[in-house]
Amino acid sequence: MLSGARPEVSVIMANFNGSAYLGAAIESVLSQTLGNIEVIVVDDASTDDSVAIMQSFAATDSRVRPLPLTANAGPAKARNLALDLARGEWIAIVDADDLITPDRLGRLVALASDNDVGIVADDLFYFVDGAKPHAQLFQSASYAEPELITAELFVDGRTKAGDPVAFGYLKPLIHSSVLASQRYDETLRVGEDYDLLLRLLLSGAELCVAPEAMYYYRRHSQSLSHRLSVSTVRAMIASQDRFVAQNGPFPAAMTTAFQRRRKALLGRLDFEELVEAIKARRLLPALGAMLGQPSLLVKLGRSVSERLTRRLGGKVAG
Repeated sequence: MLSGARPEVSVIMANFNGSAYLGAAIESVLSQTLGNIEVIVVDDASTDDSVAIMQSFAATDSRVRPLPLTANAGPAKARNLALDLARGEWIAIVDADDLITPDRLGRLVALASDNDVGIVADDLFYFVDGAKPHAQLFQSASYAEPELITAELFVDGRTKAGDPVAFGYLKPLIHSSVLASQRYDETLRVGEDYDLLLRLLLSGAELCVAPEAMYYYRRHSQSLSHRLSVSTVRAMIASQDRFVAQNGPFPAAMTTAFQRRRKALLGRLDFEELVEAIKARRLLPALGAMLGQPSLLVKLGRSVSERLTRRLGGKVAG
């Protein structure tokens, strides 16, 4: 990138104690076929050697812009600080423990141009260290072409064909004019990506999602976004209730979508309470929950199966 030239894409990366994965994440961004980029890495007061890692990249590649914080601010605040510094026409969110394919940013920019939209995203692979990807976000989604996702579909968590997709996990590419002054809600510690995307869609932005998976989402014990628990699901329900109260009333279709999502979250809460009871060896309450809701046993079986798949997955080809 020429000094002073506006980057085509600003990649936002927030990190906290992610030194084990940070270098690989930065390298995957710097390896993009789209070279006119900048990578703003905000370190959220890590206690490991993350700062040294990002500064070493900055020393050899001017596209890397490190921002070390002296006090922990949380992922939303860290990303907002990066957004305030971003100069790119497009903004991409890449987590500090994930990876992207070399052509991802270029293909997403082209997708946005082809469909004349301000937000684009793609499917993603789930993987653990040393193993092949064990699942994809879109799972059984049947569409094979890029699809526009309305605010209603986004909240309802379904494609136009009715396939379930947890759109809140998307890692979008957002045009700077669409983002404008919108920022992450710094009061949220879970679901901040979902909240920002929903606000953008309700403001009139259009989201186009590609069926190809070009983002590799790493699952590990320290990853906040996939470790749902009783407390995090309760927080998600409370967050939606606040959002609806503060931003409503909504059209009937959106109200229905919010109601469906709340019902789904309540079902997830029942499941997490079951898991918590089993881990605490409170077997009678766990048995009562499964007898009262046999569907919980099915979900438990799927969860165990997925965990085994992750642990026993084959090695990633080099």
